[in-house]
Amino acid sequence: MEESTYVKTTGVFKNLISPSMGAYKIEKIHVVVCQKHVDECASKLKKFRMVKAYAAKVLDFAIKRAIYKQIQLHM
Repeated sequence: MEESTYVKTTGVFKNLISPSMGAYKIEKIHVVVCQKHVDECASKLKKFRMVKAYAAKVLDFAIKRAIYKQIQLHM
C-alpha cells in the first residue's frame, strides 16, 4: 500500500468509522445498526461507498475470526 493510500485509509477509520461504530461490541452490530450509519454517511459524503467497504472488511474479518470482543482500531 502506498503511503498516501495508507494515510487516506487511516483517516477514514479515525474520522468516520471509529466515531460512529467504535463503541459497539461485535455481537450488538446488526443490519439496522449498519444501515443507520451507512445512511448517515451517505448524506454527508460523496464517496460513502468507500467508507462502507472499509467498515465491511473489518466486520468480515472479525466474524471470520470469531472475535466477539469490542473491536478497537489502533492508529
